[in-house]
Amino acid sequence: MTITKEKEQYKACFAIKHELYENIQKLLIDTNILAMFRESLLDLLKDRDCNLYVVDTAIQDMDTWPAPLLTIPDAKSKDWLFLVSRLSDASRLQPLPENAKFLERKRLSVEDIASLVKKQLDPEYRKIFAKVNYLEDLRIFLVWMGNGKTYALHLSELPEADSTKVIKWTLSRGRDCIKVVQKSGNKFEIPWDDVLYHCEPQYEFYKGKQAQEETGLKRIGEKVRQLRESKGYSVQTLADKAKMKRPNLSRIENGHHQPSLDTLEKIAEALETSVADIVTKRP
Repeated sequence: MTITKEKEQYKACFAIKHELYENIQKLLIDTNILAMFRESLLDLLKDRDCNLYVVDTAIQDMDTWPAPLLTIPDAKSKDWLFLVSRLSDASRLQPLPENAKFLERKRLSVEDIASLVKKQLDPEYRKIFAKVNYLEDLRIFLVWMGNGKTYALHLSELPEADSTKVIKWTLSRGRDCIKVVQKSGNKFEIPWDDVLYHCEPQYEFYKGKQAQEETGLKRIGEKVRQLRESKGYSVQTLADKAKMKRPNLSRIENGHHQPSLDTLEKIAEALETSVADIVTKRP
């Protein structure tokens, strides 16, 4: 018997005009997004489990802001879309959530808004780089993801990088990693989840989360790197020997990914050691 895994559902709560909500909701019917309508800003206080809040700043009780931000658990770090008459209206909304975006309602169609809601909630969009720029003076990558989120990633956060100048960066064909070349000849890749690991507090493996630090992932990654370097292998060389992609090996070495037994066996064979040697905690 085949068991089909149910697709995870996401909840979006709308405090906007009812007519606009109905038109947007029609475009979300065949998605994994559950849309909820609320007549006022304060009605959002009922929806503490929303993944995304969409608010029209023209609703009648907008003067009660920032009540939802102060009352809903984790509201400051959740995603918010505000429909405004002009972008300057954003200055009147203080304080603001960390992940707030402002949309001029007159410039967007119903289809545009529905598309933005999908991009905000569909986890696949967070895995795609929309645009990347590099600021050499600050040694920072400015990254725009497919879901509209923007991050600043400092080169010093990346163990693969050295201290020399970045002379080239490009996106992979699948737009899921950044390929970097430094003046020294050092080459490395930055996968999408490396960016989230360093920059996105809502990411399940974010570096600041205690649970991530308490796992053995970091220890396994450090052991793989230690064994690789003792063999004189580069990340690419070991990836080739283990028949895996370089970004995936980098994720494991950095403690960002739980490798399967099959993957560990391939790595162990390539390093001429045992899986036990990689995963066992030594005194």
